[in-house]
Amino acid sequence: MSLIQSIVLVGSNSFVAKKVFENTDSCKIVRLCRPDFNIDNELDYFRHKDDLLNASHILYFIANISNNEVITNKTNVESFGKFIRFLEDYDYSGKLVFLSTLGVVFSSSFKGNSYIQSKAAAEILIQHSKIDWRIIRLTFPFGKGESGSRLFSRILYSLENNIQLNIDNLIFFATPLDDFKDDIYDILINKDEKLINLIPNNILNLHELVNSLSIKINSKSIINYSNKSIDLIGGLKPILHSRDVLDAARIINIYRNQS
Repeated sequence: MSLIQSIVLVGSNSFVAKKVFENTDSCKIVRLCRPDFNIDNELDYFRHKDDLLNASHILYFIANISNNEVITNKTNVESFGKFIRFLEDYDYSGKLVFLSTLGVVFSSSFKGNSYIQSKAAAEILIQHSKIDWRIIRLTFPFGKGESGSRLFSRILYSLENNIQLNIDNLIFFATPLDDFKDDIYDILINKDEKLINLIPNNILNLHELVNSLSIKINSKSIINYSNKSIDLIGGLKPILHSRDVLDAARIINIYRNQS
């Protein structure tokens, strides 16, 4: 068990950080993000040295999802490595919690995905560090307020505007961030595992889900269902339990802020 005295959110302007830690007063929370804190600028580490080194937990949310491999690796691997060395040099005694992705488990299937490959490389860096670390691998986190480029947002936008869709036969988990928000403190305090695959207790078939969403929305979109099958389950077992069944109706409600 690890008591939470203070948390520093590195990359607090990320969608996940903002959603999970909005309206919370459970402990002291310091939020670091651009332009005040730039992970690529080591001088910013020193400007916020006291907050960082005195935190019982540092939650690291920064991630570049650019398709540019050089830029992605610079932020997600090189700068993260410098940040780890900074904490090591000053004998940081708290926990560094790295927010990763379950896609790392299937990284061999995403060899051309620079984001997932960079997350896998970053995990190796923290696992070989001298500080106390945790890795939480999220699984398709989603919710109202996310970028319009994310999976469910893109699908809903297309259906609501009768835009043609091409849908692979994807079998996967998805995490409503409202559920993760409820469980994050329990995970930080009570989970002894160093590496946590945060898997919700729902298995989604994208073909079936899009069909249900289309019916609910009464969309006129032409939907091309590909035979290409992608299984992102791989025998993994859930540890995060959704409060409600995750179906088309709940997904629509989440984005319309009715849940």
